Amino acid sequence: MKFTELESQRLRFRKFREDDAKIVFRWASNPENIKYTRFDGSKQLEESQSFIAECIALAEADPCTDFEFIIELKETGRVIGSVQIILQNEYEASLGYLLLPEYWGQGYGTESVKTLIDFGFGQLNLHRIVTWCDAENHASYHVMQKAGMRREGYFIKNRRGNIVLNHEWRDEVSYAILYEEWDARKENT
Repeated sequence: MKFTELESQRLRFRKFREDDAKIVFRWASNPENIKYTRFDGSKQLEESQSFIAECIALAEADPCTDFEFIIELKETGRVIGSVQIILQNEYEASLGYLLLPEYWGQGYGTESVKTLIDFGFGQLNLHRIVTWCDAENHASYHVMQKAGMRREGYFIKNRRGNIVLNHEWRDEVSYAILYEEWDARKENT
């Protein structure tokens, strides 16, 4: 499948563009914003530019197997974060998301994850979608739960923290949703 742009009630999901570098650098260099991610963040604008170039190349692949989206508010066009769904194989994908702190707690994370789940099952014909987060990132796993995902596992000292967390070993939780769970949820709404 080729890269496709998506929309939800309040959000638009589009390809990365070169002019997104400053906003990406803003979130990638903010210690609070990257605290629970797997990377140490961007120290220079050039690192964000390189990341964007990679996202653009991934979007142009045919077939596309790594859908990296910028999230914009429909009403204003303001960029508020990014989200991704990456095909692991023909029936499973993983997803991830990151929002600027000023947009936390407003339902945008849940709306983004639900949109990607709908895309994964409705257009990519997946069987299963998974995601992981640091066990102390309560806000993130509440987003997963609100999006209809269920906890599958708790892994002790399964991942290294980034520079913000002094590269200490961290516990991790996994969440997933199956096609039939998503389909049953859609039938009940």
